[in-house]
Amino acid sequence: MLFTTNLLSLLLLATSTLSSPVPEPEPTAEAPEKRSLGGVYFCNDINWGAPCYHRTQEIAVCKDLSSTYAGKVSSIGPDKGTKCSVYSRTGCLPSYGDPYDGHLEITYPGIADLTKVNFNDKAMSVICYAD
Repeated sequence: MLFTTNLLSLLLLATSTLSSPVPEPEPTAEAPEKRSLGGVYFCNDINWGAPCYHRTQEIAVCKDLSSTYAGKVSSIGPDKGTKCSVYSRTGCLPSYGDPYDGHLEITYPGIADLTKVNFNDKAMSVICYAD
């Protein structure tokens, strides 16, 4: 009888434990994940003429253009959701005395003809941000 009582007690304990509701996890108030990469499209000829390339780069990190494109870009366009500052000097440094202070702010869809904004063949470095 003692065995039966102990077995019954164990079964009741197990059943009550299994049927207890599991508490819901508390929602967190974390900020949404920030983008870490942006993209920008460069072409050496106006109206997106070849040679062209699309570069993915870290947000808020200055990158110099490769020798293939540095000082030769005539069209530039950041990806949707990205805005970029393009500089006429390496290292994303301003160029004082230049009407644009040595840089140009560009948003999607970009500028197909940089001659129209007096920035043709001037791009040397770029830094992009989430728009």
